Amino acid sequence: MDGDITNAGTIFQASISVMDAKDGNAIQSCHILTPR
Repeated sequence: MDGDITNAGTIFQASISVMDAKDGNAIQSCHILTPR
C-alpha cells in the first residue's frame, strides 16, 4: 500500500512540474493542495 502511495505521489509531482512550466501561479496553488 505504501508503494502505491509513493507511486501516486511521483505522478502527482510530475504533473505539478508540467503545470509549473506553464504557469508559476498554478504551482503555488497546487502546493497548498498537496497531500502529505
